Amino acid sequence: MYSVLHMFPEEFPLLNRELKAGLYSAPVYYTARMVALLPGLLIEPTLFTLVVYWIAGLRGSLYAFSFTVFLAILVLNVAIACGSFFSCAFGSMPVAIAYLVPFDYALMMTSGLFIKLSSMPKYVSWIRHLSWLMYSNEAMSIVQWDGVQNITCITNEAGMPCLSTGEEVLTTYDFQSSNLWMDVLALFILYLAFHSLAVLALRHRTRRK
Repeated sequence: MYSVLHMFPEEFPLLNRELKAGLYSAPVYYTARMVALLPGLLIEPTLFTLVVYWIAGLRGSLYAFSFTVFLAILVLNVAIACGSFFSCAFGSMPVAIAYLVPFDYALMMTSGLFIKLSSMPKYVSWIRHLSWLMYSNEAMSIVQWDGVQNITCITNEAGMPCLSTGEEVLTTYDFQSSNLWMDVLALFILYLAFHSLAVLALRHRTRRK
């Protein structure tokens, strides 16, 4: 997300000259930039998952591994789309970072990693619907835990949880196995929404100048 913040502000002077010369339109330029990034956005998360997946000892089935790679690719692309939107909207990397950091923290806090989703106040909990971290966290958890029936407790300490099935693990984090494809759909919607907002912001900024 932060890696693309510099991309559009650095190219605004050249972009404005070429737009005024009628060489192409803002949407065509934006699409070309995203297509140029696409090979890296497919290869990098795939290589990352290839290494981390087996080191972490995650589920050994082809379905679980393939779905995890797919989710990693999708999440990275959503994050890039969000970073591109902030880059186009603010036109300056320091200003974009100033707005993006609190937004990023809000998404992380509502991802289900740091706090149970049901325990969040209602005036904050709505933010999770914008958090691709929450959707991906739930989807990856479902892929790893759904159908698991043989978790063995290795501690007898008082007060320590003893979760015996994957369904209990998901319930602990307020996740539901039936939400898998809804999470995937939500990630696609966020991907399209951020890219659409980025194109609108780019057109507005170049048209204004």
